Amino acid sequence: MLIARSTVALRRDSQFTWLVEQGYVAPSPTVAVERIEESFGAWPNRFGTNCSGLAHVREIIGKLAADSQKSYTNALYLVAPHTHWKPAPVVHSLDKNEKRYWIGPQDGKAPYLAISFVFHQDAPIPYEWIDASCGLASDDLRSIWEFIEAVNYETVKAEWFVAPFPIGLSISHRFKRPFDPPAFSTLELPTYGQHGLACVMPTEAGVQFEENLGGQVGWTSAIPPEFDNRELLALEELEKRLLNLPYSEASQLLATMVRTG
Repeated sequence: MLIARSTVALRRDSQFTWLVEQGYVAPSPTVAVERIEESFGAWPNRFGTNCSGLAHVREIIGKLAADSQKSYTNALYLVAPHTHWKPAPVVHSLDKNEKRYWIGPQDGKAPYLAISFVFHQDAPIPYEWIDASCGLASDDLRSIWEFIEAVNYETVKAEWFVAPFPIGLSISHRFKRPFDPPAFSTLELPTYGQHGLACVMPTEAGVQFEENLGGQVGWTSAIPPEFDNRELLALEELEKRLLNLPYSEASQLLATMVRTG
């Protein structure tokens, strides 16, 4: 299985360079979203509801997830595959205080496990990894990898699929367990310090977000519900309160609320 072969070591530089050179991974976030706009005629809005490409992949994910007791729509989000750095493998790590993630071409703590993928005719190809500090359960990862392979199989045979496809899949793991709903939004901030890594931290919903946000490169894999203004305000208030809790407690509380309805 391609996923399994590609996740156990750092011997992946040549593959990553090939993905960038062939257009599967864009050299910047802006180029990545521009490729979505070129393919589907719309720059995706905050929820991606105006982009047919996102809708196509969401329909496949929803159809496959409907037969499972696990919340694969919580476990995945849709992405515009890109890198901030020159062609080099990208690793996600969680700091020791569990308050932020560091992302970039870093050594990290082995083992390295695939979390972001581009669609490919043969099998999904990983282009980002997490290290051991992120603490994802191996059983969860294997289950999600198998689901991603199923989504890839259905996607590449669709009549609207053209490679290289400008939309990819990523495992939703930031400040949560993959199958739990996200307790709050996150914001990725580029940093230009000694190591030149990007930093991801929790943030309130809607903060500094515009309808057409140039820096946004990820969208929920579920078909977004239509909320009225009152419901949106309630969600923002809930998110503010969850931000006051440790992320593990916030995620578990929200998961319980969703299950009990």
